[in-house]
Amino acid sequence: MVDPAATQPIPMGVVAQLVAQLPLGAQLQVEVVSDSMRPLLRAGDSILVERVAPLDVQVGDILVIHDSATPAQLRTHRLLARSATHLYTRGDACVQSDAPLAAAALLGRVQAVLRPAHAPFAEPRWLRSGQLNLSRLDAAALRLGVVSVGVRGLTQLVRRGLIGLAGWQARSHR
Repeated sequence: MVDPAATQPIPMGVVAQLVAQLPLGAQLQVEVVSDSMRPLLRAGDSILVERVAPLDVQVGDILVIHDSATPAQLRTHRLLARSATHLYTRGDACVQSDAPLAAAALLGRVQAVLRPAHAPFAEPRWLRSGQLNLSRLDAAALRLGVVSVGVRGLTQLVRRGLIGLAGWQARSHR
């Protein structure tokens, strides 16, 4: 007979504490549970996450963060800007940026997307460069206090086009 206590899910706060103890450079696989990073990441995808220090991340990186305000979940969003003490993120499919997070909340950086029944997909260099430039545009608008649906809508449209092109390119090279 199986002990019901042994089958209970581990609270995400405990998972985050365990991950935070991993050495830098260690990798782990995590399942995506929302569509906040769509179209690049979809609910049900698995991602390969590398443990990195806050000073090693760059604008445009997709980060996995444990926000103490939502202890039951991990957040996987793109880095818009950073300071010595805080990270500023937003999901590609989200209109609003996240509240600033302490740099210590960083668990790692996404290295690859592992889709069921597909080969691992890592962002090609040209896609990463395009995403970086779009993130810089978003960050500049954020710094200027411009909360423009037009700017956000334009960057989302371009981002979807780039990701669609990358997906087509990946399929055509199989």
